[in-house]
Amino acid sequence: TLEFIPQPSFSGDTNGLGDRFEDVGIEDALFLNNAWDYCFMTILMTAILGILMVAKKLSGSRPPKMIVNLINDILWGGYLRLGIEGYFDIGIAYMVQLTNSNINSTVELISGILSMLALFGLGGFPFLIIDIVLRKGDMLEDEKFKRTWGAVYEEFGDTKNSRLLYYAFFMLRRLILAATLVSLQNYPMTQCIIYIMFSVVQIFYNVSRK
Repeated sequence: TLEFIPQPSFSGDTNGLGDRFEDVGIEDALFLNNAWDYCFMTILMTAILGILMVAKKLSGSRPPKMIVNLINDILWGGYLRLGIEGYFDIGIAYMVQLTNSNINSTVELISGILSMLALFGLGGFPFLIIDIVLRKGDMLEDEKFKRTWGAVYEEFGDTKNSRLLYYAFFMLRRLILAATLVSLQNYPMTQCIIYIMFSVVQIFYNVSRK
């Protein structure tokens, strides 16, 4: 989590989650509470982006290069990096909301809507990476393209290697892990088998891509 962000407490009529969740800091099922850090950062980045775009508009036909670069860094690089860093936490928050929360108040309704928006991000993010790496592979070295989308591939160096798909596999693995932690919480042996299977696949993937 992003420890420097103040954490409000939204209250709602949620089902009890039990000691397993409380031990890791999840006391209720509200998406707003469990993914607040990332909701806050998304709002903050969007506000900064809006201010920069207004400043660019007011600058006329020749806006300062710093403003243009900052806009390119945030859109979409900032959102991509935030999504990569928070993918597992957001996945857990969504799964907990889906399986335990009720919709009896405005706060719970807002939390439910945000969790459904998060679902589109969780499901679409891996396929976005696959699209960037495979369908737009000839653009990966372009500086403007890299400034916008480079967060998902530039740290791997070789833009011709299939290891660029690592983040797509990484996210699908974490989404399944989040789903099993919440939906199979009473079946630890099944969870262990799933974790071991994915770990073996990841070892083979990492070794074969060196």
